[in-house]
Amino acid sequence: MTEEKKKFFRKPTKKEVFDGFFIFLIFIIILGSLFWFSIFSLNVMQSTSRINNIKKNHSQTIEYISAELQICIWERETTAMDGGITCSGNTAAKTVTAAVSKMKDKNPYVAANNAVRSSTSNTNDEDVGYVSLSASGSDIIIKSCHKTPCNKEANRQSSTLNIRRWW
Repeated sequence: MTEEKKKFFRKPTKKEVFDGFFIFLIFIIILGSLFWFSIFSLNVMQSTSRINNIKKNHSQTIEYISAELQICIWERETTAMDGGITCSGNTAAKTVTAAVSKMKDKNPYVAANNAVRSSTSNTNDEDVGYVSLSASGSDIIIKSCHKTPCNKEANRQSSTLNIRRWW
């Protein structure tokens, strides 16, 4: 064996082994930190995205119902919501039923379920992600919870549409 090969294949000293292990350990710590930071960032982005989706679903529900009710007034149609409601003799309850059946947005927390539903609740944690519609007289109540805990008022939204103003 040549002198060069002997230097290459020699047994490393304890200091060289320790230095190599130390560099490897620093490398693992950096990679682990980057991994956990990316997981944390992904969770924050997903949470923000869900909240924004629910707020968007809430406002789109209001816009959809308002636009469909305007069809009866401005366009002098006999039905709205693809035939779900008749313009004469319409009630808030009929409008809620038609809106729930026509709106197919998905709940960001439970993707198998539609976001818009007929319910009066938005204060329980299982209400997160839903836009709940209910009728009270001539009012349509739109409620949603965009993050848990739903019993905290800052995590909820509520709006009211009065259908009498459309007739």
